Formats: sequence, C-alpha cells, structure tokens
Amino acid sequence: MDREKLALDTHEKGANCAQSVLVVLCDEIGLDRDEALKLTACFGRGMGSGEVCGTLSGALMALGMKYGSVKEGDLKSKKAMSKKAYEFTEKFKKKYHTVLCRELLADSQKENGDASAICPKLITSAVNWAEEMLHK
Repeated sequence: MDREKLALDTHEKGANCAQSVLVVLCDEIGLDRDEALKLTACFGRGMGSGEVCGTLSGALMALGMKYGSVKEGDLKSKKAMSKKAYEFTEKFKKKYHTVLCRELLADSQKENGDASAICPKLITSAVNWAEEMLHK
C-alpha cells in the first residue's frame, strides 16, 4: 500500500492529520510508529485551537527527524533545517494560501459544505511533499 493511501486510511480510522502524516514516514526517519502517534497526538485541528495545520506540523517533524541536528549551536545544520522548513511551508502556502487550520476548514466549509473535506487533500499533499524532500 502506498504512503498516500496508508495516510488516508490512518486518518479514516481516527488519527488526526499530524498523526496521519508522520506515522507513514516513520520508516524514512527511524521513528517508532507508536512514538510517532504519541508525539503528534496534540497537533490535530491546529494544535486543538485552529492554528498551524496538523499536516504541516507532522511533515515538519519528519523533516526535523531526518535533517535536524542534536548538537547545540550547530548553526550550519540549523540554517539548512530552516531552509527546508521554509521551502515546505512556502509550498504549502502557495497551494492552500494559508497554514492555519481554522482558515483551511472555513474555506472548505464555504466550497464543499463540509469543513473536513479539505483534510484528505492536505494529508496527501503533505505526505507527498515530505517524501520528496526526504529523498533530496
């Protein structure tokens, strides 16, 4: 089963958007699936308050796990990581015009009559873009 389908299946079974993105990237980043689910448990619905979309949070966590540094003061890694986070976030904003969950849901509600109709699209985009960036 491809990552996209697995992420959507995970979401349909009750996982939040952040969980659905990060859990399917675990094998790429060396993270245990159960730990990924716990780590992202509070990031659904924009951290529970409509803020940053969980799909963006989950994808950035994956990129941080792959490219982040554990050395304090490692400015070279920090700059490279910031560049990747910026690149991902800009791609997200270019396609969806915002990173805020509440705005994404409101736009979906206006367009489809269903606020959560946008979530599968966001999950699919985040998984595909993160996977692409994990292989750069």
